[in-house]
Amino acid sequence: MARDNNAMLVDSLAVDDEDSVATDTVQLSAKVNEEIRKIVPKRAALLSLALPGLGQIYNGQKWKVPVIYAGFGTFGFFIVDLTTKYKAFLAGYTEAYSKPVAVGEDPNRVKVAIVYGQSRPLNYLKSSVDYFRRWRDYNIIFTALFWGLNVVDANVTAHLKTFDLSDSLTLKYEPTVLPSLSGPVPGIRLTMNFKK
Repeated sequence: MARDNNAMLVDSLAVDDEDSVATDTVQLSAKVNEEIRKIVPKRAALLSLALPGLGQIYNGQKWKVPVIYAGFGTFGFFIVDLTTKYKAFLAGYTEAYSKPVAVGEDPNRVKVAIVYGQSRPLNYLKSSVDYFRRWRDYNIIFTALFWGLNVVDANVTAHLKTFDLSDSLTLKYEPTVLPSLSGPVPGIRLTMNFKK
């Protein structure tokens, strides 16, 4: 009886091979295929390394260039702004720290300097110098990482554009019965064929 149930299960899961082949292909013209085959991922990465955005132009994604340069412009603005503030507070700190103590003046007095029109104490100046220097350095690192991301984007995009989606790649799926200790179990078999 159990054998008859298993045979019926196998028969009910069996499907004709022509029905089980899944196809999802996009037909491209010969000219488009030729242009795609000309793309070399290593060249795209090297072009983006030499000049940000050049690899994206090579890949045919000109719309990314303004985004890349907007990012570099933003980082450049922050670097210039933070460097200006760092230098202003450093000059104030140096001035306050190097002020000589006048005769008869309390040596423990709070040293101050005027920065951006306000009198600021020495400890505030020191913490501001550290803060603006740290964030300027972080933005330089972020800029380098952004440049690296630009190179990776050009390389990955070139790889994806040259990925083969032709009919020579097929994925076939079909229902099957898998053996197990508790008896046959229904399952799915996936088969990938590479044709030349």
